[in-house]
Amino acid sequence: VNYMINNFSIEEIIGVGTCLEYGRVEGKITENTKCKPTTNYGRGKLKFYKYLNNVCNKNHIRYKWARLFYNYGYNQKKNTLLKQLSVALENKEKIFHMSAGNQKRDYLPIKRVVYGLKQLILSQNFRGSVNISSGESISINKLVSLYLSKKKQSIKIVNGSLRMPEYEAFNFWGSDDLYLKEIDKEKLLKSYF
Repeated sequence: VNYMINNFSIEEIIGVGTCLEYGRVEGKITENTKCKPTTNYGRGKLKFYKYLNNVCNKNHIRYKWARLFYNYGYNQKKNTLLKQLSVALENKEKIFHMSAGNQKRDYLPIKRVVYGLKQLILSQNFRGSVNISSGESISINKLVSLYLSKKKQSIKIVNGSLRMPEYEAFNFWGSDDLYLKEIDKEKLLKSYF
């Protein structure tokens, strides 16, 4: 970063972070929520956020940081919920094992995440961190049900056979209030599928 700042005329830097920077926080998370990450990934992102923020302040560079929640879409990693479900359907499996399923998360289709990032880039006056989130919570069971309905497929769901990650709160989602006020009036979540 220092090399780029010293050798190029940089006016703005935009970083992409994660909801895991917040740590195990229950409920609706605003950008003012104190970050207490519980994973190395979350700690690393938060450390990078602070580093970039400091460098940008010292060099009078505009700085924006987007915190992403859960997104899904084309070419997902194989360990994600919807990718695993998609593979199970493709393989014509009869049963799909899940965690409790009643935990709530903040999911956005990747196309809407990209739209939100584009709007953040185009925003002339905003500085600081912002959640790129739906502003709503959805249970994992409901998300899976909507996915199956959209695909017009069915599979027996077995809840409780997988453990929930200990580093995540049971129910959490991002507030989109700041995004709607400062970046764009259009909600990022239009529909799940």
